[in-house]
Amino acid sequence: MDSRWVGETRSAPFRTVTAPNTPPTISLSTNGTSFTAPASITLTATASDSNGTVSKVDFYRGTTLIGTDTTSPYAVTLTNVAAGTYALSAKATDNVGAVGTSNTVNVTVHAPNPAPTVSLSTNGTLFTAPASITLTATATDSNGTVSTVDFYRGTTLIGTDTTSPYAFTWTNVAAGTYALSAKATDN
Repeated sequence: MDSRWVGETRSAPFRTVTAPNTPPTISLSTNGTSFTAPASITLTATASDSNGTVSKVDFYRGTTLIGTDTTSPYAVTLTNVAAGTYALSAKATDNVGAVGTSNTVNVTVHAPNPAPTVSLSTNGTLFTAPASITLTATATDSNGTVSTVDFYRGTTLIGTDTTSPYAFTWTNVAAGTYALSAKATDN
């Protein structure tokens, strides 16, 4: 028997084995996928970390950082977004530095739709009651087609035409002075 070990107790070295840090999970949503410029787009992320805490969420347009939020609910709003197509995503970073990446949300911002133009003419300016007044409108749309032209006496709709040439005959008009107008609506 070896006397060096008498009365002593030996133990194996103590070792701790920890599980690897799991990155946070994150999901991204927006307040729509189709907008008209200048658009306001809100990005909202739901993020959680199974073995720690989420310390921040970074929001991206492509590879460009557009905002960071450090408190839940994680969100950022883009304003005055120009026409174009954008790929939006988010990354959640946990308290140990692991990063989880969200789904990509593709949004399209369309150029504003210019209103159609319309001009109104009549078959005269002075009539005898009961009069028949023919209203004729010329209407065009720079980026589509004209679907209807509405004819008004003041704010009262008195007629509609859906085919060019746009016209309406207002009959049995009593004596008086009238403000006439036309409004074109595009497709």
